[in-house]
Amino acid sequence: MDIFNTIFAFVGIAFIIFLMRRTKDEFALPAAIAAAVVFFGVVVTLFKPIYDVLLEISSLGASGNVSVMTRSLAIAGITRFCAEICRDCGEASIAGKIETIGKLALISLSLPLLKSILEIIQGLV
Repeated sequence: MDIFNTIFAFVGIAFIIFLMRRTKDEFALPAAIAAAVVFFGVVVTLFKPIYDVLLEISSLGASGNVSVMTRSLAIAGITRFCAEICRDCGEASIAGKIETIGKLALISLSLPLLKSILEIIQGLV
């Protein structure tokens, strides 16, 4: 899939949704949600080669770090996706709360990694 075709397709979809909001507002929100779901599918497809490389790196002995990195990417992507859907629905306050929950999830996920880094530093000193 050519990235430029994908980007221009989504710009076209955004323009169509913009026109819908001006003429038939009740169809704009379902169209925006459908576009978001299609966008998420495209992102998952584009993430596949990255995931393959991360699996290859984890087979070299860094599986714990790669697992944290993969989960972090997933949390960040899903959080952003859900927050944007909430913003499309006009719920900016809920979108902000979703982003805060995502940030807290990333912090809690990275704390064991930080702890192991500090233990390595203490062992060197």
